[in-house]
This record gives sequence, structure tokens and C-alpha cells, in this order.
Amino acid sequence: MPSLLNNNTNSVHPFVNMEEGRESEAIITKHNKIIVDIPDQPKPLVYRKAERERRNVPFFKQFLLPRVYGTAIISFIVICVISGINDFIINKYFKQNRNGIEENVKSSLVKFHIWGALLKCFVFPVIEEFIFRRFVFGMINKYSKIFAYILSTFLYAYTHFSFSVSRLISEYIYLPYYLILGFIFGYTYDYDGYLTTSILSNMFMNIAVVIYYFIKFKEFISVI
Repeated sequence: MPSLLNNNTNSVHPFVNMEEGRESEAIITKHNKIIVDIPDQPKPLVYRKAERERRNVPFFKQFLLPRVYGTAIISFIVICVISGINDFIINKYFKQNRNGIEENVKSSLVKFHIWGALLKCFVFPVIEEFIFRRFVFGMINKYSKIFAYILSTFLYAYTHFSFSVSRLISEYIYLPYYLILGFIFGYTYDYDGYLTTSILSNMFMNIAVVIYYFIKFKEFISVI
């Protein structure tokens, strides 16, 4: 609604500049019209104070935050559920493919040592999360969150096939599973901005995998 100024002699109306397509305000008087052009301003990305504080917590101090462990555990539980569903589907519909893959796993565990288990459980997760979440996701997220998820997720999955197209084709049944894992780790990191949450979730998963294969193939594994 127009508002009256100076005893109804002036009024302020919304005015559209058709050449530039931007809204302006026109102060209309009896004798002339003054156009005040107000260009559109992009809204800056503003985090809430609590969110800014979370994102600025130093890396090692993040390990002292209870929230980090809670989020990591929830992420790990989701991964366990996804893993159970994945195993059920593969055992039911792709058992022949799975047997071939497990033979490869078994042969690779013949010379398995405790140091290899420690690397898989505690070192590889840190390296993976720094590369795929902190670096790839973090850099691309400045420009496109969707593309950051897509690229970091795909690269994470592709590394589990040793960057080999032939292996990816032969073990294609595991591609959806690794893509889902990559997305979960990405979301875990993006949820709070704590890299430690995705690192811990990755560690929990790898520890569970090592224990699983140790129990299943213990007669083939050397632990010294």
C-alpha cells in the first residue's frame, strides 16, 4: 500500500525498472518522479555463531568433544545396517560373484600381519578422510555442495578398486556399497564440519571389517 508523505503530496510506490529487471522505489510528486535504483545484493553465507565455533575447533581438540563420538557412532551404526542389507542382497542374488571375490580376499590375507591390521584400522582412515573429505569435498564445497558430494564419493569408491577399470567391472556388485559408504562419510563430515567424526566412523568400520575377516579366515591369517 502507498504511504503518504508531506500531506498527501508525495507517495512511495514500488517501481520496476523494465530495462534491468530490478525492483526500485519511485518517489512520486506532483511535478516529477525520482527513481531510486536499489540493485539486488547477493546474500552472504552466514553461519550461526555456534556453527562458526564448531567449524573453527582445532583438529586435535575435536577428539575431546563428546559430540564427535556420538555422531561417529551413529554413522557407524548406519553403515552396519547398510552392510547387512548389502550382504543379504549379494548372498541372495550374486553369491557366485561373492565367492570369487572372497577367494581373492582370502589369498590376500595369507600373509596378513598385525601391522597391516593397525594400518587398515588407524592409519588408512585418517589418510582417506583428509584426502576425500577435507581436501576434495572441502575445496569443491566452496562452489557446489552437490558436486562435492558426487566427486568425493566416487573417488572414495574408486580407490577400493585400486583405480582399476577392469577390477571395477569384475567386482561391480560392490560399487553401490562403496558409493553409499562414501556418501555417509561425506555427510558425517559435512554435518558438523568436524573431520574427526568421519575419521572415527571410518576407523570403527575398518576395525569391524578386520575382526570379521580374522574370524572368518583365521586359519589363513598370521598375526605376528
